[in-house]
Amino acid sequence: GRIVDEGAKVRGRAFAEVAKVRGRAFAEVAKVRGRAFAGVAAGVGLLLTAVSGSAATFTWNGNGADDHWDTTANWQAVACANCYPDDAGDDVTISGIFDVGLVKVGGTNLAIGDLTLSDTVILEDADGNDPTLFARKVTITGAEGGTTIKIKQKARLETN
Repeated sequence: GRIVDEGAKVRGRAFAEVAKVRGRAFAEVAKVRGRAFAGVAAGVGLLLTAVSGSAATFTWNGNGADDHWDTTANWQAVACANCYPDDAGDDVTISGIFDVGLVKVGGTNLAIGDLTLSDTVILEDADGNDPTLFARKVTITGAEGGTTIKIKQKARLETN
């Protein structure tokens, strides 16, 4: 991924504050292979400097136009903007009454870090490709009135 400061030129092209990488908009911090990086333009080249080695933490808010896992508006995250949990170091919390549509991204199942579920969460196959969500650890916590976790259609949840 690349991030170029406003007004910087790379190979003769001017970039604004937000660069687009593979169709996604990234602000000042981009997630590259699960780690946050800050980009510094240096002439024609680009120097990437690690900002944080810690995993990103995501909370499902369900604000997207659909219930798909890869819809960035469904997630609140501190470490990145316009992103969703897609790395084995990303920790995820889904707490509330939500249907969450699992998808394969680029034909690949998703692997995340720790997954915490509470209240009524339904994991379902949103793209018809039998997606599996791999989580390092799954924690189910109690909620007032009980906790219900359902896995529907051909969606799967696996843990180490």
